[in-house]
Amino acid sequence: MRGGEMRGGHVRGGHVRRGDIGGRGSSWSILLILVLVVVVTGSGWCWQRSARNAREKDSIAEALNLQAGMVVADVGGGNGEWTLDLATRVGTQGHVFSTEVDQRQLQRIRDAVEDAGLDNVTVIEGAESESGLDEGCCDAILLRHVYHHFTDPDGMTRSLLRALRPGGLIAIIEFPLRSMGGEHGMNAEDLIDDVTEAGFELVREVEGWPGRDYFMLFRRPDAPDPR
Repeated sequence: MRGGEMRGGHVRGGHVRRGDIGGRGSSWSILLILVLVVVVTGSGWCWQRSARNAREKDSIAEALNLQAGMVVADVGGGNGEWTLDLATRVGTQGHVFSTEVDQRQLQRIRDAVEDAGLDNVTVIEGAESESGLDEGCCDAILLRHVYHHFTDPDGMTRSLLRALRPGGLIAIIEFPLRSMGGEHGMNAEDLIDDVTEAGFELVREVEGWPGRDYFMLFRRPDAPDPR
């Protein structure tokens, strides 16, 4: 037989074994299944993270009593995700100051704001002990996974106190030291001590925060701090 003639498990000309065909087909099938598992798992994780962040944003907005027309700061704006959410919530009559110390992150925030077409955000380069925010400029301030990075927490916290108007709220979201192997994070008791020592009043801990994070809400007293 010619062309497709098969004898003894071989195809003349190509010398392809039946076992080779089946083996390669099985290998490709396994590889395809693995790729699909990775894609589906990754998509599920991204969806869960997105849903969790959406719930966090709603809870932060509720805790800070965010309303249209307010002026808010996102200290340590990162990639700009939370800055954009705040800017949307305070609307065109409100304003958001987004601060960072890293040049790459500052550019990421600028790019995110430009891509979103927002004109109610000002990006500010901060310093190790200064937020870069003007005195009495904010109704509320957000710090999410930022406080434990401060190299001069006393100076920075006092800078934030000055930036808040009397009665203004500051939301600080952190994770305990032990949750990251002792290398990052900050225990809640230490955070409370630091922030109240700077002149803030503890309002409450927001209960039921997802994961290992905790959420502390502080307030600048109505009366000017004599310090």
